[in-house]
Amino acid sequence: MNNPLIINMVKSQNEQHKSLNQSDILKLDKQWRLEFKSENYSLIEKISSNSLSQFLKKIKIESNGLYSEIFVMDNKGLNIGQSDKTSDYWQGDEAKFQKTFQNKASIFVDQIEYDESSIKFQVQISFIINDPILQTPIGALTVGVDLEKALKRLK
Repeated sequence: MNNPLIINMVKSQNEQHKSLNQSDILKLDKQWRLEFKSENYSLIEKISSNSLSQFLKKIKIESNGLYSEIFVMDNKGLNIGQSDKTSDYWQGDEAKFQKTFQNKASIFVDQIEYDESSIKFQVQISFIINDPILQTPIGALTVGVDLEKALKRLK
């Protein structure tokens, strides 16, 4: 979370999105969802191909299956980078963002869920991203953890 690439990308997107209102956010999220279904990925590709997404994909690969997904959100809950395509762009209406960024809580562990696509049990762990100088919240990061892999590593 303190990686300079993550911090710089979060700050940059926060600046780019500072004038977005709720209507703008919902329009972007709707565009993302339509692209996700249609496979016409202009907005999704913009996020999926950036340097932060490439970095997160590398971390996921290096985890040898421990991490099922990793994504970073700005101060509005919009994706900045992701290891895998998310089904929506706006995470601001979900617990992963609300219980970290909005509540200024450093960590939130969500409920264990069965992921049908991977046929595995996973849990999402979300963290607040703070500006390293000002120590103020600037975004959030979520990591999906494969519980079977995590338990095997504990043994």
